[in-house]
Amino acid sequence: MIKLFRKIRYDLMEKNKTGKYLKYAIGEIFLVVIGILIALQLNNWNQNRALKKEELKVMKSLHKEFSQNLVKFDKVYNVHLERKKNIELIMAIKPQELSMDSLWTLIKAVSANNYTFDPYQGIYNSVINSGKIEIVSNDSLKEKIYRVQDLISDYKEEEIGSRNFAIQNLHKYILSETVFDNFKLNQQNYSPT
Repeated sequence: MIKLFRKIRYDLMEKNKTGKYLKYAIGEIFLVVIGILIALQLNNWNQNRALKKEELKVMKSLHKEFSQNLVKFDKVYNVHLERKKNIELIMAIKPQELSMDSLWTLIKAVSANNYTFDPYQGIYNSVINSGKIEIVSNDSLKEKIYRVQDLISDYKEEEIGSRNFAIQNLHKYILSETVFDNFKLNQQNYSPT
């Protein structure tokens, strides 16, 4: 192909046809520019396709990690609901109706259920720290992904605060004079079977 173009160019120069040579040169430049533009367009298309593929891979990984964290959260949440139920039970019953064994069983149930939500964050941290979050094309989704860490931090603060509040107030309730006196009175009448 190059030999053909070279032959045409030499023929035009030998015959002293400057006008035709200029038209030919402009046409050749035009073909080269068109070829470069097509190559750039193909390169952009391939890069966009690779970015979309990487975005899909990142989103699938995040979805899997968030799904695992949701299952983990549900388990911890159910434990907290059980602890809340036990606290309400302790607070609702009259101290004189409660045996020491029952009381300690409920206290253990409240105190032992100190599970906290500790989510998996390896993929999330990797995506954020590596800058791969920028390949997510949906700006609203990207913003929500950025906020996940803040939501987890807020939840953990609330979780720790409510757990500490419940345990401290439960101990105050149990050690209050009225309840303690009723337990002592109840304990004197208590005989193990």
